[in-house]
Amino acid sequence: MNTTLRSRFFAILMSLAIALSFMGLDFAVVSADDTPSEPATATVAVRVNDENNKPAKMYNLTVSSNAAEDLQLAEENEDSNKVVTVFDVLIALHYELFKDEFAADPHSYLDGDFEFNYFSKAYGHEVNTISAKLNNGMIGFMDSTEVHTGDEVAFYTIFDENMTEDKYVFFKEPKPVTSEFGDVSVTVMQNEVTYDEESYEPSQKDVPVAGAEVTFKGENGTTVKAVTDENGVASAAFDESGKYTLAVTSTEFPFAALPAEQEFSLSVSPRVYGANLGTGGLENPVNAGPISSYVYYGTYEGKPIKFDVLDKASTDFGGNTVLLYSYETLFKDIFDPDSNIWEVSQIRRKLNDEFYNSAFSAGEQGAIAASVKAEGNDYEDWMGGAYLYAPLNGEKVFILSADEETNPAYGESPRQTNGDYTTLRSPKDGSNEHIACNLNFGMEWISDAGITQEANEYAPAINIDLSKVFMTTAADFDKSVCEAPKQYTSNEWKFTLSDESQKLNAKSIAIKGNKVTMAYEYTGKGATQLSLLVTDGDYTNGKVLCYGKVADAKKSGTATFELPADFDKSSMKAYVFAEVVNGANATDFAGTPVEVKEKKASPAPAPALKNGQKAKVSGSEFQVINAKAKTARMIKAKNAKSVSVPATVKVNGQTLKVTKIGAKAFTAKKIKSVTVSANVTKIAKNAFKGSKATKVTVKSKKLKKASVKGSLKGSKVKTVKVKVGNKKANKTYVKKYKKIFTKKNAGKKVTVK
Repeated sequence: MNTTLRSRFFAILMSLAIALSFMGLDFAVVSADDTPSEPATATVAVRVNDENNKPAKMYNLTVSSNAAEDLQLAEENEDSNKVVTVFDVLIALHYELFKDEFAADPHSYLDGDFEFNYFSKAYGHEVNTISAKLNNGMIGFMDSTEVHTGDEVAFYTIFDENMTEDKYVFFKEPKPVTSEFGDVSVTVMQNEVTYDEESYEPSQKDVPVAGAEVTFKGENGTTVKAVTDENGVASAAFDESGKYTLAVTSTEFPFAALPAEQEFSLSVSPRVYGANLGTGGLENPVNAGPISSYVYYGTYEGKPIKFDVLDKASTDFGGNTVLLYSYETLFKDIFDPDSNIWEVSQIRRKLNDEFYNSAFSAGEQGAIAASVKAEGNDYEDWMGGAYLYAPLNGEKVFILSADEETNPAYGESPRQTNGDYTTLRSPKDGSNEHIACNLNFGMEWISDAGITQEANEYAPAINIDLSKVFMTTAADFDKSVCEAPKQYTSNEWKFTLSDESQKLNAKSIAIKGNKVTMAYEYTGKGATQLSLLVTDGDYTNGKVLCYGKVADAKKSGTATFELPADFDKSSMKAYVFAEVVNGANATDFAGTPVEVKEKKASPAPAPALKNGQKAKVSGSEFQVINAKAKTARMIKAKNAKSVSVPATVKVNGQTLKVTKIGAKAFTAKKIKSVTVSANVTKIAKNAFKGSKATKVTVKSKKLKKASVKGSLKGSKVKTVKVKVGNKKANKTYVKKYKKIFTKKNAGKKVTVK
């Protein structure tokens, strides 16, 4: 209805009302603009910070436009029912928190000069004041700032008494940025408010927060703490799918309102890295689909041979192997002049002789398994032609049979597209002149070819012994530096094979902090470097955490290198090995790894004993009598009041029995008494000559008359005390030795007791 018509309509109503009033009737006229309207509503997210440097709490509220008026916390306004304001949200929040208690006495929970956005009380306690943000941006007055459904309103308590240092911190993204590999990042920002020097008008810009701690937690208990960089970005990585949370848990600000904890989910795809133990990283083909991984192995006509990985863990060929099939047909030749039977064919002999010896190094040959597969399936083509399975009997190199070529587990067929067709080893049934082939039409098309055709094309296949594959690395992996392998998104690989001839002997290993000093000997041939490998398990089944060169390989020397800064010996292991590195797309070779742990150098081997060799031990001098029999004599006792002839003595690390005493052995000035051990069988003539010893104790039972003849001549010995065995035995030897230690025999009269 336009304005003119509406005016005429109300004029008519007024005239009618006046007329009716004269008739004694009352009639109330209500303007269309005076009709009471329903209050507006908005459903908003509400962020509340009432603790300093703690994450906010979040609420979802549906707010009415007259929330403040209903509790008489704002004056009625003719526009109040039209829009929801930030002040309405604040009132609704308090009602949500305190329910009817707030409605009954709102000023006990929220008080201040509302008109000027000053609050002396909020949430039922005294505050400096509270401030508000709308969608992380600054606002004017709360009671005039409109709010709409989908908005986020934040209220944060001011903790700085001067009200100048409080920081409002928020996440730049509504949800963290994630990747399919479990990478997570979040950007932490703050509102920076500045004031114009003249007008004092405020302005705001968002700036990144550096140095904030962000804590990521998974439902499986995983916790990762990260610190934001200069761009405000904190990152983490997770290996498992599931539900996670993140929160800013601290900042460098003394007063800060922190964002609420965020929840997010991850669906993590396996992460592939450029260096892996064993055949890690390789993938089997998609069933009847594309090849997933390629391996370079060997060379042909000066070019690295690229192989399709048909099965990374095959058990079909007489062992545990990796089945490889040439990415291209490599050469042309006849199958055989006379026969289509694989096991007697000319091509079988050439593949396992000329090709095998020219394409693969001795080290590569050592890892190629002999393939044995006695039984397989025959194949019938679309026209009913039959191609028979041809057994394998220990071949190192072979071509596929028709049923192997078309096996969907080995991926799509054909794979080679560089020639007209790929010759197979399955003979055509009923013919001795034709062999199966796969026409390279971009689809599986098994047909037959004449065995004598010179244009027959061949894509060799080999099996690699799994036990010989030490590592699988990116085809162009840089081993010249030791670092954590990077994520690898390509699918071309190379092997590092185990080679026991590359022997490294660690003579000693010293570890101080993360610095390692290793003295070593290398007894192999051709190693280009010493490589460090750090894993979270052992070197056969762990995850590669760090890998690469730490020193040049020499026949012997000392290598000094650093373990990674985060090396934890309780959960990680480090190994060093000699490695032959041959560059991109070429097979490498590694010796047996040596674990990096403290090892003291072995003592140098003692020189061989020689008859007549002299040695000083504990102050006394001895001479080797018989190196083979390991016997010695004392030739000069040490200068001490009391000396003993020991039962044994160590010379050059070997234990010798002291069986004799030499002449003038006891001439040292201090000697007063001598003890002769149980192993002594002879005391030389003049053994005590010039000695000041007056007492000799004998513990030996092996002395005879001839073996002590002249031993005491020219001495001052007065007493020979016998001390052997028990009392009865000792008495026997006292009686015996009285007969041999006589002046006539021993050269001096002594008392034997």
